[in-house]
Amino acid sequence: MNREKAVALLRLTGNPEEREISAAFEALAGELHGKINSAPDEASKDEYRKRLGEAQEAHDALLLDNLPLSKPTIAPEKEPFKNTKAHPESTPEFTENMVFCSGRCGTRLHWEVTRCPKCGTPQRGVRYRDRRVAALLAYFLGGLGIHRFYLGLPHGLNYLSFIWTFVPIVKAIKEGRAIARFDQVRWDEKYNKGRASHQGKSAGVGEIVVIVALGIVIYSLLAVWFAFLIVMFIFFVDQ
Repeated sequence: MNREKAVALLRLTGNPEEREISAAFEALAGELHGKINSAPDEASKDEYRKRLGEAQEAHDALLLDNLPLSKPTIAPEKEPFKNTKAHPESTPEFTENMVFCSGRCGTRLHWEVTRCPKCGTPQRGVRYRDRRVAALLAYFLGGLGIHRFYLGLPHGLNYLSFIWTFVPIVKAIKEGRAIARFDQVRWDEKYNKGRASHQGKSAGVGEIVVIVALGIVIYSLLAVWFAFLIVMFIFFVDQ
């Protein structure tokens, strides 16, 4: 991509500095990201994703064009110490959606970009928290707190610690029902930062079968163990 086109894509003029290039790219990418989320159909979303990829390519092209050919031999003067803890610098919300290229080039990309403009590597889907998987984990493995670990929620160890009381199992089943009734759009906003299922890696049939089978096996073993304890208790009481 030539410099003139890159400057035009990022809405810059003249000879911009690296800071101006990054700021313009973040502003444009944030705008396109909002349009992707609000687009009425997939065709419009794909068009905005294409523009986002072009913006990423323009950003990289301008940064490479502005890099110095040689490093200065004289060390610059040391800047005064900055207490970053006392005055933390604000980071734009857009940086939370930046990921590294799945290939070997290591380019920072927005997670919406489907192909790296630098090396051409198709990007693997970012982890997507599937609502069906979360509900099944709550139903079949919720007594172990697995569904809370999956969603990044606290107190998962509490479920595992008190599973012998069977209270976590009952509570997890109630949470599974709530998850199953959760609105999909609100779910994506809460647990996937607005990403829809086709933008990330959702669960397949094989994963669902494994969850169900594993849950049945574990709960069956717990039921057998509980029955064994009851029999032993009755045996010792009768002695």
